[in-house]
This record gives sequence, C-alpha cells and structure tokens, in this order.
Amino acid sequence: MENLIIFFARFLYRDIIWILGGSLVLITIAYGADFEEAELAIAELTNAVYFLAAVFSWIVGYVVQDIAGILHITSTSVESKIATNPSNFVKWMYKRFIGSDYCPPSESVDVTQVWFPLKDNSTAEGAYYERLIGLLVVGACIGPASLIAAISILVHAAPQFDTHSIVTSVLLLLLSVFLLVLARIKLLQLLLHTAKKRND
Repeated sequence: MENLIIFFARFLYRDIIWILGGSLVLITIAYGADFEEAELAIAELTNAVYFLAAVFSWIVGYVVQDIAGILHITSTSVESKIATNPSNFVKWMYKRFIGSDYCPPSESVDVTQVWFPLKDNSTAEGAYYERLIGLLVVGACIGPASLIAAISILVHAAPQFDTHSIVTSVLLLLLSVFLLVLARIKLLQLLLHTAKKRND
C-alpha cells in the first residue's frame, strides 16, 4: 500500500506534467488545423480513446522536454552546461528568487547523489528533493510546451489578426519565459543541494 501511495505521489509530481505539456501542444495543433471540427471529434471519443490520448500526450510531453534539453533551452541534468555555467541573467534571477547570491560548488557533482535522498521521501530532505525535481520538471516540460503553443497560435491567428488569439499567444509566451527561468533556478538549487549532500 505504501509503495502504491509513493507511485501515485510521483505520478502527480512528474508524469501528469508530461501529460499536461503534451496535451497543450496537441490542443494547439488541433486549433491550428480546425478547432471546431477537433472539438466535435473529441466529444465523440470513448473512454479507451481518452486513455490512449493521455498516453500519447505523455509521450509528446516527454519528447518536448528532451528536445528542449538537446537544444539547450532547458535541462534536467545537474551535469549540463546550463547548471554548471549559468548566465548572469539566471544568476540575477536566482538572487531575486532565493534572496542570496549564487555560489557554485567548488567540486564536480556526482549526479547519482541526486536520487539518493529520494529513496525515502518520507523524510524532510527526501520531500524537499522531490519538490525540487517536481518543480524542475514543470519548468522543463510546460515551459517549452507553452512556447510551442504560443508560436502555433500566433502563426494561425496573425493572418486573420484575431485579437483574442494573439493575446492568448502573448500570455503563453510570458508563461513560457517564466517557467524556463524557474526551471533553471530549480536546477541550480538541485545542483547546490546535491553538492552539499555529497560533502556532508
């Protein structure tokens, strides 16, 4: 029973984020094709097809996150250049968010140490790491997905000068920027606390 609870907790923290990110991308693609026809088609779907759609959305969300990592838009690895060599802007945002200057660890970090505290997320330390990784995944997946959605809606709306869609696109773009910055801040936090854990 305890393992089942842990499974659902981690599902809520991570997997559901990939489903949301993938759904956002797929919905905007449907909007660009023909939203009204897509809406009618969705209304006729069976429960089994909804399940398959959720699985496909999970795949799309995960792929979006990894493609963003390959393009260095964001990353979920403490060994990435984004983590080890953050820009001055990210350092400034880190200071604004955390309230103190960013001081990088003096030694390289063993990435396997990141997962060590998660073996027991009933502890305060394990819960903290779980929260950090959950927020990192939110930024690393929903951030790029929002960027794709913003571009898709803008491309569709610009020729008709659809004010409502353009405003939606701008809001999604702002959300994307915020989440991408959040992901980088959480990645730096994860790097620092992983280094601290190793040195303790």
